[in-house]
Amino acid sequence: MHYLRAVSWAIPGFSLDACAARLRTAHESPQPRPLTVRGRRFMIVAAKPG
Repeated sequence: MHYLRAVSWAIPGFSLDACAARLRTAHESPQPRPLTVRGRRFMIVAAKPG
């Protein structure tokens, strides 16, 4: 969820408010869910000194 908050543009139509219930249900589910990743991505976080 932290990734989606940082780069919400990565999933068209994503909104934390709109998807919160489904994300919480998936998080609290006792069954592990496989996650298939089809591409490699990275995020760079930078801050201006001072």
